[in-house]
Amino acid sequence: MALSKVCSVALGIDDDHSVVVTGCWDGSVRVIDLIDSPGESTFIPAAPLPAGAVAVADLRGRPVVVSGYADGTLRLTDLAEGTLIRQWPMFDSGSSTWVSSVVTVELDDRALVAAIHHDCAQVWDLADGALVGKWRGDRASLVAGHVAAERRRRGLPIGALSQPERPGAEVTKVTVTGLDGRPVVVSGHQDGTVYVWDLASGQSVWGRETDIGQRGLGAYVDALAVSQLRGRQVIVVGGSPGVIGAWDLADGTLVVEPFVSHEPDAVRGVAIAELRDAQ
Repeated sequence: MALSKVCSVALGIDDDHSVVVTGCWDGSVRVIDLIDSPGESTFIPAAPLPAGAVAVADLRGRPVVVSGYADGTLRLTDLAEGTLIRQWPMFDSGSSTWVSSVVTVELDDRALVAAIHHDCAQVWDLADGALVGKWRGDRASLVAGHVAAERRRRGLPIGALSQPERPGAEVTKVTVTGLDGRPVVVSGHQDGTVYVWDLASGQSVWGRETDIGQRGLGAYVDALAVSQLRGRQVIVVGGSPGVIGAWDLADGTLVVEPFVSHEPDAVRGVAIAELRDAQ
């Protein structure tokens, strides 16, 4: 099978090996073993449309991949065997829409997956496929509009790429991590803003004043990563065109002032690593 453009990337463990899982433009999902076969890919059968989002989870001791597609379809696949476990539409109405991001998390001993499209998020139980919750429409729009109005009043930028009728409403990337022993969701938005939410309560971790006062990336958010930097957890954000910045996960303080890395290309992936001096 010919290689195709990569749309999304996730890391996982398969049989004690670290693997990279990629969602591709041709609809295929590739699994690359970083130890034994870094130059070879195992292909999960392709869907008809691009796999724009992938995530890896552990389902009762079984490694699985969740992939989201350009027609709004979600697939749950066995990571080791490549066999399809379940397929379902993001929207029951059958409307076709691009799944922009998927993220998996364990909460109260349940493996959950959330799928995102603009201002809509839906969460399912991976074990039985049951819908756990969904958020969309007016609530997200009203919150985003209120935040945007406050930011204008204070003379803070809204973001050149936000939609005028609903500035900041569209979620473009999400990831899940832990903070002080609790799971939190980090969301990146079309207007460059970044927010951290308590997964159980849905409340902002940073608080209203910090949410409103943040200056954001100033660019469309294309990538998120969370890691340790000098003893604290930080969010690294990449966006279009070629902008990178970082914030403290716990309180939202700016750690790295946004800078242009390689304009005009989008930053599709970000990660943090420790660079040690050569001996």
